[in-house]
Amino acid sequence: FSIVADGSLGSRLFVIDRTTGLLKVAPIPDSAPNGTTLHPELNYEMLTRTWLTVRVNDSILTTDANVNIVILDVNEPPELLPATLNVSEAALAGTVVSGSPIMGTDVDADQRLSYRIAQQTPSAAFTLDALTGELVVSTSAKLDYEGVNKYFVTVTATDDGKGRLSATQSYLVSILDAPERPVVA
Repeated sequence: FSIVADGSLGSRLFVIDRTTGLLKVAPIPDSAPNGTTLHPELNYEMLTRTWLTVRVNDSILTTDANVNIVILDVNEPPELLPATLNVSEAALAGTVVSGSPIMGTDVDADQRLSYRIAQQTPSAAFTLDALTGELVVSTSAKLDYEGVNKYFVTVTATDDGKGRLSATQSYLVSILDAPERPVVA
């Protein structure tokens, strides 16, 4: 058994066992990003089917057969996008943080993401809308630029696909200084 090197995408994506005829996905090329576990060109969102030609030779006769290959979709994890977030120290509870909403993307069609705060330091100064990713000042927040002018909020976005995959990213929320009334002693 052999795959006919005819320049087709299928002839580059698959290898065949010369004795059994078993088709396998070709090894991941050295040019693939580090940590890649699937062949980068074998992606359902880019390619739903391909083909290749298999040649069988028994040392007397040779025949070729076209093999159609259907690519199956698998759930892929979402990605969180970078954001520049800031809010005035004078912001009231419920104020939307500038640069919000925190957004994620998912290459899988028809998947919705849900968002949650995994961690925030130094305190729970913000809440996050699970459906929209909108970050707001919490009711318990007492923002004070002179006390704490940076918060770190770690957000997890989870898709609703099979296996519910997620991505996590930390964001810096800068507290902006606001004019304050002078204190008379």
